[in-house]
Amino acid sequence: MQPRDKLKNSIQRILRTLSESLFGTVKTWHLWWYIYAPTEAINFLAGLASWYFFSIYAAGAKAEEFFSFLAIGLLVNPVFLFAVENPYRFTRALYAGWFSSYGYRLKMRDYYKLAGVTLTEYMASRFIESFLFLLVRFAAYISVLTLVFGVIRMNVNLLDTAAVLTLGFAATLPLGLLLASTYALYYNMPQVVMNPFIWAVELTASIVCGIYFPPTILPPPLKTLSWLLPQTYAIDAARQVLLNHTPLTALTRDIQALTLFTLLNIPALLVYKKALRYIDRHV
Repeated sequence: MQPRDKLKNSIQRILRTLSESLFGTVKTWHLWWYIYAPTEAINFLAGLASWYFFSIYAAGAKAEEFFSFLAIGLLVNPVFLFAVENPYRFTRALYAGWFSSYGYRLKMRDYYKLAGVTLTEYMASRFIESFLFLLVRFAAYISVLTLVFGVIRMNVNLLDTAAVLTLGFAATLPLGLLLASTYALYYNMPQVVMNPFIWAVELTASIVCGIYFPPTILPPPLKTLSWLLPQTYAIDAARQVLLNHTPLTALTRDIQALTLFTLLNIPALLVYKKALRYIDRHV
């Protein structure tokens, strides 16, 4: 089979897997759209309003600046958190999950092998599906910040915003792949649901990466640690673009740092594949 035909077949399988997964999700969650979606929207607005009134109480005359800083951090952080968490989550689902039908039970990994779905096709479909739901939440969040709170002006540069978020996601993905590789330590421990390495990274990022406050106010050791995580540069760049309309050409430090982190996808992917080969040999 020619490389072009292989690529075409892979794309077709990804789209088929994605469509089946999305159909199953929508069908299974049909009550979500009518019952949980409205309450989630209320919680969403109430959460933003709480931060808004907290900003007025805590920052006084600078409440608008404080809330804008905080709101953008809360807006963009889930995009980068997605890249940190989901490689491990999808890997665990592949090896720890089961497929059952008419009395037969197979590991999801074996089921996909029998179905002719490669690891790349599986991961791509899961990433796309989950990212679509993330985009819906992101669109709702950014709409409320723009129309209700006026944090983001209507003339924001959408191309620069998309470029920063895409680069930030790509720069954070190596960290997610390395964390997913640690599943090789827990593949035979089904009772381990929460990966302690992911917990440690997320906790550290929430403190040092500038989600709630600028890293410049941190003590020197934590400030140094913040420069070692890609989220610091991604959140800062997104904040500059969304709040100050800073062009990408003026974000040299952040763009260079994110580009360097993105290059780490190559060794991180090699480590991840080696971890999967180890698991395949021992399961």
